[in-house]
Amino acid sequence: MKTYHEVRAESFTQNTNSTDANTLNGALTVTGVLTATGGVVGAVTGNVTGNVSGYLTGSVRAVSTAGAAEHGAGAIGTGVAPLTYRWTENGVIVTQIKIDVQGLASVATDNDVIGLSAGGIAYIGRAVTSTCGIIYRVSMSCIEVPATGNLDINLAKSATGTIAYDGAGGGSDIITGGGNWAAGKTIETLTAGPAANDYYYLTAGSAGAAAAYTSGQFIITLYGHAVLA
Repeated sequence: MKTYHEVRAESFTQNTNSTDANTLNGALTVTGVLTATGGVVGAVTGNVTGNVSGYLTGSVRAVSTAGAAEHGAGAIGTGVAPLTYRWTENGVIVTQIKIDVQGLASVATDNDVIGLSAGGIAYIGRAVTSTCGIIYRVSMSCIEVPATGNLDINLAKSATGTIAYDGAGGGSDIITGGGNWAAGKTIETLTAGPAANDYYYLTAGSAGAAAAYTSGQFIITLYGHAVLA
């Protein structure tokens, strides 16, 4: 057994046990499992990668990296490709979709799907219960004003995962833009979210302009939870 009271930096590559209180003033590198039955007191300023079992007290910032692509090829414009992030906070599964509509196009038909005019399936995500939980809250925020294309944009759901640009979105809206978007505008719905395995599409909210977008960015956040067991 190794005991110590204060070290400047330590790197562990084998089993190390201590039953005393320890103060660490340097970097702690652990390639195996770190178990602290008495808790860890003090600021942790580096990254913690992996699962944490127990309570975290204080200011905690959860960071998630972009997951595997969950969008169709017809949702990729000339700006930033769609990104999907997912993390869990106290059992709540948060799914965040970041979408740039630059290079995508709208048509002058209400409820038609926005996407790449050259073709390709244009869904931007999917409600898979095993990864998203039961979705009960959805918000859509504009961080860059859309320009040139239809400025009234909705978030729609469909059981069909093969809809491309100019296809009928079905009018099953999750979020209704209700007019032109402005930077900083957020619309949230607390009504029933998408059903299991529904796909998400951006659609024209009105019979507006038929053109390719030169700008426009949105953050879509969905909140779900697994059935309690």
